[in-house]
Amino acid sequence: MNLPAHINQKVLQYILIPMFILALFTPASAADIHIKAETVQYVGGEFRVDISIEGASNLYGLAFDLNYDPSTLTVVDSDPLKEGIQPKVTEGSLLNDNGQVTTLFKVALEDGVPGKLVIGLTRSGETDGVNVTPDTAFLSVFFRSAATGDVTLSFDNQGARGPASQEIIAGTWGELVLNIDQYDWKGDVNQDFVINLEDTMIILKAWTLKSQEDIHISSDINQDEKIGFEEAINAMNKEINSTP
Repeated sequence: MNLPAHINQKVLQYILIPMFILALFTPASAADIHIKAETVQYVGGEFRVDISIEGASNLYGLAFDLNYDPSTLTVVDSDPLKEGIQPKVTEGSLLNDNGQVTTLFKVALEDGVPGKLVIGLTRSGETDGVNVTPDTAFLSVFFRSAATGDVTLSFDNQGARGPASQEIIAGTWGELVLNIDQYDWKGDVNQDFVINLEDTMIILKAWTLKSQEDIHISSDINQDEKIGFEEAINAMNKEINSTP
């Protein structure tokens, strides 16, 4: 049965008005947040964990806790000379648009106790969010393996927002399971799983410039907690013996 035109118009209004109101209060599009790293790591080794996002529209900021087992992993301290631990966490270029947009970036251990990193990253000021289609890393966390075993990295108290503080619903906030195994790092100063001339050059740099950058103490051969002559000789011998 066909309804009169004025009734059809009212019916259309009853349908469209609720849809419009729903659109105003509907969260921005769903997104997936991932934790990414090589799943096999080695005791004493330092490694990077990337936090990435895909499928987000108008992303303005994120905040979350990153949980880990402190008996298996330790967060790398970016400034050992300062009191406490300054977690080594670096911001990617996604939200700051390669330095063109100001961002606020905060990271700390919860109550200064290892086991939970509290992280917040957001754009600042009156600017739009970003659209993220391919999976893109927006920050990196640096850990050092302390003991063998399986360890899970997971999110807690997580959330993502648009520029008007509207919630961005996540399809998934993923987790990652790492297997920590044993490896003999002795002599491998830069921890690239090869002892060669590059290790020798790093040792010589440490001698001449008194710089400990790129030095990993787990490569200490004679257990004197120093990287020096014996490590340099060992690296040169390895290079010579590996040359056909």
